[in-house]
Amino acid sequence: MGGQISGGASVTYSNIEGGYEGEGNIDEDPWLDPNYHLLPCSPCIDTGDPNGDYDGQVDIDGDNRVIDIDGKGDGVVDVDMGADEFADCDLLLYAHCPRPADDATDVPLDVVLSWCPGKYAADVDGHKVYFDDVEDNVSNRSGCDVNGVSTTDPCYPLPPLELGRTYYWAVDEVNDSNTWEGTVWHFTASNCLVLEDFESYECSSSQQCDDALWNVWSDYSLPPYTTSAQIDLRTDPVHGGGKSMELWYRNDLEPYYSETDADIADLPSGIGSDWTGSGIGGIKELSLWFHGKSGNPVSEQMYVALEDGAGRTGVVKYGDMNDVNDPNWQEWNIDLQGFVDDNDVNLADVNKLYIGFGDRYNPTKAGYGFVYFDDIRLYIICIFSERSEEFARCDYAPPGAPAGDCRIDYRELDIMARDWLMAPPPDPNVDLYGDDTIDFRDFAILAEMWLEEQMTP
Repeated sequence: MGGQISGGASVTYSNIEGGYEGEGNIDEDPWLDPNYHLLPCSPCIDTGDPNGDYDGQVDIDGDNRVIDIDGKGDGVVDVDMGADEFADCDLLLYAHCPRPADDATDVPLDVVLSWCPGKYAADVDGHKVYFDDVEDNVSNRSGCDVNGVSTTDPCYPLPPLELGRTYYWAVDEVNDSNTWEGTVWHFTASNCLVLEDFESYECSSSQQCDDALWNVWSDYSLPPYTTSAQIDLRTDPVHGGGKSMELWYRNDLEPYYSETDADIADLPSGIGSDWTGSGIGGIKELSLWFHGKSGNPVSEQMYVALEDGAGRTGVVKYGDMNDVNDPNWQEWNIDLQGFVDDNDVNLADVNKLYIGFGDRYNPTKAGYGFVYFDDIRLYIICIFSERSEEFARCDYAPPGAPAGDCRIDYRELDIMARDWLMAPPPDPNVDLYGDDTIDFRDFAILAEMWLEEQMTP
């Protein structure tokens, strides 16, 4: 990393995270496999020092330092940057370097698939895309949600994904009657939606930062004094990214309770008011991170409230208020059902979010303090450690370490059908009965759990 180079060192023709001044230096994703070999679209190929003497020099595999591969396509063969000299020409025939990367997690729900094209793919409709949440469908190139759709550009926009789902995809490169069948890649969609992370408030001065924040979140440091809260945008402390919100609760001033609020429609994340609809169905929890400060009064109740379109406001209170004295980041996970139970809030029409201290219904004069907030998210929760032993045994799909998605559905059934009557089965997790054979005994156990889910503790 650039920050690790000091003392005025002279560095050239190197890939340095964070950047570093010097001839030929770059700051890009190096595209390495787990063994530090360059992948075909690595920017390090053919970008080493062209003036070096490489006679007799070898790379980490013992290959010559200069191999006759024109990685940049400019007709010139140069040495590669780093410890590896790219040598796998065959990969250039196939779609490679997928984005999202193979086995990626926490992938945004609006992701666009992209890849580096094979060398001989046709200029028009040279790529066939396969995409599904069942691996066998993609492997067999049959029955996929996106089943062999042709595209000219090496990219493919997807409809909104489901939270927490694992998806599989592949790209076949084609040219007339020739087909170069691609590898099956997979990724897992994010299990949360970012409601507010305070990162999008652009500003060049402290006052501009506060103004940007106050355009969305209510600050009551100026009349009318509806509550006693004062808020500011801060760069320290932060939980993620580079910004957080400081809330100064002044319950020593009228009206003796403090809260800031934001209209859901105004939040930069663009998440709508329907938290149950298409694309975000399955949301179970609201999560926010808070950072306390030593000396904060513990008598002032911290709470979060949601207000729906009909004006119904549900309030959920934090448990141990001693935590506001802890100068460290802590996560508060709130079951959305709590807002429904408190005042029948309609989660399909959430209009406003409040964060407050004190008692908004029966305020009394009290103390003041500072708490910082960051990374407010909506989660579909699959906590593997919270699954019951019996449920976890049946929740073996999708495969992984640990396996499962806190739902028993067709994914488990597909794997069981694949391994039916095998002895022993390829995947021992499917052997629910424990007799080294997949048969009706295993199916009966799975049937007892059919369509159950354990998404929250």
